[in-house]
Amino acid sequence: VWPAGRRLPPERELAEMLGVSRVAVREAIRVLREGGLLVTRPGRGGGTYVAASVPRFTGDAPSGAEDLADVVQLRRILEPATAEIAAQQSLSAADRATLRRCLDESLHGGTGHRQADSRLHLAIAAASGNELLATAIADLQLKVDRLLAQIPVVEAALARSDAQHRAIIAAILAGRSEQARQIMQDHVDATAALLRGFLGRLPKELDLRDAEEPAMTRQPVRD
Repeated sequence: VWPAGRRLPPERELAEMLGVSRVAVREAIRVLREGGLLVTRPGRGGGTYVAASVPRFTGDAPSGAEDLADVVQLRRILEPATAEIAAQQSLSAADRATLRRCLDESLHGGTGHRQADSRLHLAIAAASGNELLATAIADLQLKVDRLLAQIPVVEAALARSDAQHRAIIAAILAGRSEQARQIMQDHVDATAALLRGFLGRLPKELDLRDAEEPAMTRQPVRD
């Protein structure tokens, strides 16, 4: 909507245009700035600008076969159930060690954190003892990885994901199946919200093709 180098409208105008609070606008700007999509310049003539060049994110673009809505829906069905089933199993010492190791690697993954994240989810699937479910999760994780490769790393979301991973593994190791299901549900929903935020299409009511007009007189859009 806004070309590279374009200054964004003030927070107040953005909040009115989008029908959200200024706090929400401020948080969105912070996340986009962390992702390298926006830059903030101080001083006279400063403000928030679209980055001169869009950062290239790691990983390959999806082949087109993966539809965001389908992936999100399938993940919401499979992953919470997988965590629940894993928590119901009599895990061996080796299974427990694998879960702890994969969790530790996901928390200290550095540039390879997404691969470590996937390995943790695959370890949870393996702990379920259901080979068909583990195969389905492996295929699903591949699709999720391809979608995540298209968006920037958001530190706040990464910290939340780490906390959820810790809680999921703790629940599985303690045999708290319902808790494992619920936390995994929250986890996949949070990832879905992040993907929709960066990759989802704008609703028709929020057509901002003429957003370069300085006045920004558009009426607020609300659900």
